[in-house]
Amino acid sequence: MTAHKGRGVSKKNLKYFTKSIAETLDDTQKKVIAQYESASKLRAVMRWKERMTRANLTSRQIALDVGIAHTRISEYINFKVQPKEEKYLEIESAIYNRGA
Repeated sequence: MTAHKGRGVSKKNLKYFTKSIAETLDDTQKKVIAQYESASKLRAVMRWKERMTRANLTSRQIALDVGIAHTRISEYINFKVQPKEEKYLEIESAIYNRGA
């Protein structure tokens, strides 16, 4: 049996982040990122903040469209929680429908 290197948090999916960003993530964020099964879903969530900023959208606007607390949008964008598939699709749609 070989010993695990750095028995800490899984590094799965961290390759999608620049090294400088990956180094700023805490263990909770790394754990949430590792739980993503779909790379396309992860990459889409990674782009939400940029898309919203470019279109001058706030998390409150998207949250109202989707019917959730705006703090939940922040948790998704900051990889504190992974959105369930249904919420992910609703948020993706809300951002798109608002022109981003």
